[in-house]
Amino acid sequence: MSFTSDQIFDRNKLKTQIANWRFFALLALILLLWSLFGNKANISSPSKYIARVQLEGIIMDDHERNLALKELANDKNVKALIVHINSPGGSFVGGQNVFYALRKIADKKPVVAVMGEIAASGGYMSAIGADHILAREGTLTGSIGILLKSFEVTELAERLGVKLQTLKTSIYKASPNPFEKMPLEVKNAVEDTIQDSFEVFLNMVQERRKIESDKLKTIANGRVYTGRQAFEYGLIDALGGEDEAIAWLAKDKDIKGLEVVDVSLVKQTSRLEKILDSTATIFSNLKYTANTMVLQ
Repeated sequence: MSFTSDQIFDRNKLKTQIANWRFFALLALILLLWSLFGNKANISSPSKYIARVQLEGIIMDDHERNLALKELANDKNVKALIVHINSPGGSFVGGQNVFYALRKIADKKPVVAVMGEIAASGGYMSAIGADHILAREGTLTGSIGILLKSFEVTELAERLGVKLQTLKTSIYKASPNPFEKMPLEVKNAVEDTIQDSFEVFLNMVQERRKIESDKLKTIANGRVYTGRQAFEYGLIDALGGEDEAIAWLAKDKDIKGLEVVDVSLVKQTSRLEKILDSTATIFSNLKYTANTMVLQ
């Protein structure tokens, strides 16, 4: 079947019109979604409020979280901060960075830590950055100590006929190494490192909780304590949750009647941004398809 030049022109024109209609339909969809969700994505916080943040899971060093906490410190509309902590621990530096960030916030406004099911080790280190610490009776906390895990597979390697040759400037370099038996000198060096970090942790607890040195050494043995035990030992200030945190802010800091607003410590993408991102991808694919059709 043959086509005249006019028929080919009309066919290509029709395909172009279809592509254009698809574009305008897509644009109309964007405007509709904007009207439905755009305003919700831009709801502003009250002029003055209490910020609520969640610190959950393994606490590692997190640049975005550190920036978010810094913004809370500088936000004059935030009159207090409630930190909900539910974490079994994490890295030493991760816990320290949260601790110091909370202390900087506390220089400008009250900070309350509310422990959830668990706030141990690095979770506890983070909590002591607050001015006031609350936990439930069944909360698991404490675990003040440092842990470094290593493994050795030299015997297994020998059975498999594998022998690793390592050349290095010192026995301390890249040690402990699972393919080498740990020399006594390396073991002592690792233990010194662990002890030094432990002393830093102890000093942080002693400075913030004002617990006598001898008593603290007894408590800080790596044990996990219930919230009730932690209160008895002075590791926390009171038993309770967010209601008690708000009551403390009202009674001790004269911060009353303010709305508590959730603030994310991770970068959030608004609904509109998600829609626009998805739309851009769809339009890009559609444009490619339309152009291909026209050029056929």
